[in-house]
Amino acid sequence: MPQAANLFLPTDLEDVSRTKKLAGSDLSALHAVADWIKTFVARPHKDLGRAGPVCPFVPRADELKTLW
Repeated sequence: MPQAANLFLPTDLEDVSRTKKLAGSDLSALHAVADWIKTFVARPHKDLGRAGPVCPFVPRADELKTLW
């Protein structure tokens, strides 16, 4: 699958060859967003009022590597 140079999958953030041109603050921000997606958006939340992740589309998008 072709990738645009300025789009990153969460797994790309661990690949130094993909992120070496990013400013440290940009990489840090991307890691924070990826962590928030993994620990909040893709998980159930007791205050949501229904079972399942906050966004039901995120876990599948991550599986399919379409979460940029």
